[in-house]
Amino acid sequence: GAADVAAATGDPKYLAPLDRLWENTAGRKMYITGGVGARHAGEAFGDDYELPNESAYCETCAAIGNALWNSRMNLLRGDAKYFDVVEKVIYNGMLSGVSMSGDRFFYVNPLASRGKHHRQEWFGTACCPSNVVRFLPSIPGLAYATDDGGIYVNLYATGSATIDFKGAKVTIAQKTNYPWEGRVDLTVTADRPMDFDLRLRIPGWCEGEKAVVTVGAPTAATPIAGNDRGYQRVSGRWGQQASAVTLEMPMPVKRVYADGNVKADAGRVALQRGPVVYCAEAVDQPGKRTYDLSLPKSAEVKSEFRKDLLGGVMVLTSTGLSHARKAPKAGDGNLVQPAQAEKVEVASTEVPVMLVPYYAWDHRAAGEMQVWLAEDPAVALATPAPTLPGLAKASASHCYDRDTVEALHDQIEPASSDDHSIPRMTWWPKVGTSEWAAYEWDKPMKVGSVEVYWFQDSAGCRLPESWKLEYRDGQEWKPVEPAGEFGVKGNGFNKVAFKAVTTTGLRMVVKLKEKYSGGVMEWRVGG
Repeated sequence: GAADVAAATGDPKYLAPLDRLWENTAGRKMYITGGVGARHAGEAFGDDYELPNESAYCETCAAIGNALWNSRMNLLRGDAKYFDVVEKVIYNGMLSGVSMSGDRFFYVNPLASRGKHHRQEWFGTACCPSNVVRFLPSIPGLAYATDDGGIYVNLYATGSATIDFKGAKVTIAQKTNYPWEGRVDLTVTADRPMDFDLRLRIPGWCEGEKAVVTVGAPTAATPIAGNDRGYQRVSGRWGQQASAVTLEMPMPVKRVYADGNVKADAGRVALQRGPVVYCAEAVDQPGKRTYDLSLPKSAEVKSEFRKDLLGGVMVLTSTGLSHARKAPKAGDGNLVQPAQAEKVEVASTEVPVMLVPYYAWDHRAAGEMQVWLAEDPAVALATPAPTLPGLAKASASHCYDRDTVEALHDQIEPASSDDHSIPRMTWWPKVGTSEWAAYEWDKPMKVGSVEVYWFQDSAGCRLPESWKLEYRDGQEWKPVEPAGEFGVKGNGFNKVAFKAVTTTGLRMVVKLKEKYSGGVMEWRVGG
C-alpha cells in the first residue's frame, strides 16, 4: 500500500522507510524460499537473523504478501532485485502452500519437518487457500511491465502477451522449459514500426554466471545495450516482422550458505538450481531419514530430470554421509547425552542422497524433510542408538497435533524446559486433568529407573502438580516401589530409581495443574 501511494503521489517521504523496510526484510528476515515470518506467536517477524527452520511460521499468505510488495517496489524503482524475490516466492514459498492436486494447503511452510506436518483440506481461518487461488491467476499480470523507454520482461514462461505501449500493440511470445532449463526464446512483433528497449531480467541466481543474449534475424534490433539495474537491454526497431531474441542462462547447482548470524543454519548448506530451492525427503533416502545426513563440501551434485516423479521434476543427486550412534554398553538403557559427546561413538557411512524441489515435498510417504542439510557432520543428528525407550512403542492419552510422542525418546537433550527448538510431547489443550504417557515393548524388559525432563512455557503449559509410575503386570498396571520422590523440577532431568521389575510396559500417570496443561521433552529408562 505504501509503495502504491509513493508511486501515485511521488511523495519522497515514503521512499526512505520503504527502502529501510525492504533492506531489513530481504537482508535479515527472509528465508531462502521467500517465506517471511519466523514466529507462530502473533504471526510475527522475529529479531534480525531469527530464522529457525523446523519452527518457521512462513505463512502462505505472508509469502504472497511479500511477492505483491516486491512487484510494487519493482514498478516503483525499475530494479530487477525486487522481482528476484517475486520469483523466489512463486517457485518456492508460495507454491509449497498448495498441493499439486490443488485441493490441500499448508498454512505454515517450515523448512524442516519430523514428518508430522501435512497439507490440510481447509482451515478454520481460510485465508491461505483463498489467497492462493487469487494469486495464481494473477501471475500473468506480473510477467511484463513498461515505462517510457521500453518493455520489461520479468518472468519467463511459455505463452504470449499483447501489451499496450505508446498507442501500439506489441506482442511478445515466449517458448521455454523454465525453470528446469535456462533457455528462453522470445519473438517480438509490433503492429507498427517503433523504437524501444526490450529489457530482459537477468535473475539474481544467475549472478556470477554468464547469461547470453542473442538477437537473430529477421530483426532490426541493434546489439545488446548493456545491463541496467539487473536488466539486459536490447535496443532497436520492432515491427510487424517477427524479431527473435534468445536468452540463455546457465543453471549449475549452487550451494547456498546463510549469513553467519543465522544460528539455525550454522554448519549447514542449501542447494538451489535456477530459481528452485531443493529439500531432502526421508522417502528418497536409503535410511528413510534426513536429520542424520551430512553433505560434504567436496561432494559432487548432479541434476537429472525425472518425468515420472512428482509430475515431472528435476532432482539433485549426490553422495553424502549417514551418521548413527553406536549402541551403549550392555545393560545400560539410558542414552548418552550430547554433553558427553567425546564419549559417544558415531559410525558414518557413505550413502546416496537425493533432493527434490521444496514446493513438491509432502506428496508421498510421510517422513523427515530438510532444506538446510548438515555440511559439517557435527551438526547432523546421528540416528539414536537402540536404547530401551528407542525399542519401545510410545503412546499417550493425548498428544497435541503439532507435537509428537516420538519426542519422548528421540535422544535430543533440551537446553531448558522452555526449549522450543526441538520436538516435545504435550497434552495441550488438556488442563487440570490426569493424563498418561507409556512405553510398551514386544518382549519383557528389566527396568529399574527413569528420568523425566518436563516441558513448560510462558503460555499454557506448566510443570505438573504430581506424577507416579506404573508397570504392566499381565493385563494390569501396577505402581512401582520407588526409592525416592517423583520430582517436578524444571530445566533438568528428574530421576527416580525403583525396585527393578521385568515388564512389557511402563506408564507415567501425570496430574496437570489446575488451568494448565503440560508435557515432556525426554523420558529415559534405565535397565
